[in-house]
Amino acid sequence: MISFLKKYIPNWIKVTFHYLSDIDSKPYSLVSQIMPPKNISDFFIWGSDFENINFIAENIYSLLSGEKELVNHHFIFFSPFGNYLKEYTYSSDDYISRIKLPFVSDQFKYLSFFHYVTNDKSLNEILLKRSFNAKNSVIPQSRGYTQFFTKNSLIGCCVHGNFGGISSDLKTTAKQRNLHIYTPSYKFQYQFNYHLVFNNPTNKKLYIKIILSKSDDFIELSIDSMGTDFIEISKYDGSISFESRLPICRPLIFQNPFPSISNFDVMHS
Repeated sequence: MISFLKKYIPNWIKVTFHYLSDIDSKPYSLVSQIMPPKNISDFFIWGSDFENINFIAENIYSLLSGEKELVNHHFIFFSPFGNYLKEYTYSSDDYISRIKLPFVSDQFKYLSFFHYVTNDKSLNEILLKRSFNAKNSVIPQSRGYTQFFTKNSLIGCCVHGNFGGISSDLKTTAKQRNLHIYTPSYKFQYQFNYHLVFNNPTNKKLYIKIILSKSDDFIELSIDSMGTDFIEISKYDGSISFESRLPICRPLIFQNPFPSISNFDVMHS
């Protein structure tokens, strides 16, 4: 009887019941589960003080087909207040591309962007050609890397993006959930300066409390939808926790950012 019901109950009803059974822990909205977007992307950071910023992107169409496929890599940039700034497109048939990002604005120290890939074919066409019959549409996710170069740096430092779930039609699929505290497994060191950069991939204002473990002080941020903000930490030794409703509140940590000239690094907390 149960198997009979499962067979004939519409898929959207099954998805809804499954979602509601554990709604407080779901990182994505119910609408995005019933009507999935064509693609989603992590949320990446761009900074105006760097000499160059590259983006290392996958050509998922070539990787899945095993043949070179010409694609367009699209980048959409947003101000710290979540306003659209510009779009940049780069075409390539390489399996992996190292793309130099354009200069966006000198008005802001940090801002956010997302990335997606387009091709004349659908991923399902390519998968069918490879004899893989997907029951549902395949949703590509952009999880590339940004590579930051300071002045006189030849190698640069790489880091992947923050939790995003942003679609190419500028819709946010991530949602805010129960309040929780996240503590990175990283010990901040007194001799270094840090920028902790947060962005907000949800559709409403995000509030974050930054808690210093060796102090009674805390810092509060409020970030607009699709926006970006950061705090500077200096002469501090110990751990830091972040209280928010974001599914994964993990800032990018820039160690000794500009104008420092040594010991620069970037990491995903």
